[in-house]
Amino acid sequence: MSQNPNDINLSTSEPAAAEPVFTPAEPAASTPEPQFVPAAPTAPAAPNPYAGGFAPELPKGLAIAALVVSIIAFLTGLMPFLGGVLAIVGLVLGIVALVKVKKGTGSGKGMGITAIVLSSLALLTSIVISIVAIIGISMIDDCKKNGTQNSDGTITCTISGTTVKYNPSTGDVVSGSTR
Repeated sequence: MSQNPNDINLSTSEPAAAEPVFTPAEPAASTPEPQFVPAAPTAPAAPNPYAGGFAPELPKGLAIAALVVSIIAFLTGLMPFLGGVLAIVGLVLGIVALVKVKKGTGSGKGMGITAIVLSSLALLTSIVISIVAIIGISMIDDCKKNGTQNSDGTITCTISGTTVKYNPSTGDVVSGSTR
């Protein structure tokens, strides 16, 4: 029987080689035991001017409210009195928001300025429309009092040289001929 060099023969009676045993060396009697030495106190770190920390965001709710009210006032500016009231509220909120931004207790400067501009435009539009409405209502009232009642229920009168027909049941005003 031929033996393969990779085969291990466990049946041999040859004793296995003894492995060396490692024993740690005893410390020398003259070597002192290490002692604890506290580290020197560290100096406080200097602030990093390039640190990426974020400042807390200031509230801008007042500026947002001013802008929303001002947009609504601007859109309703053609309604004689509602647009004016909303414009005043938006104007006051916008001014208060800008004062808070200047003091550093709020943010939203752009929204506050936009609210003031929109509120001012809405207030001017509302004032003009209100004046026109008051003049128109007073002219129609004069027409009712001084005009001629027609057989179809309309009232004919002359306003600033123009003959006007007013239908009280529908509120329609129709301009007529100029004299």
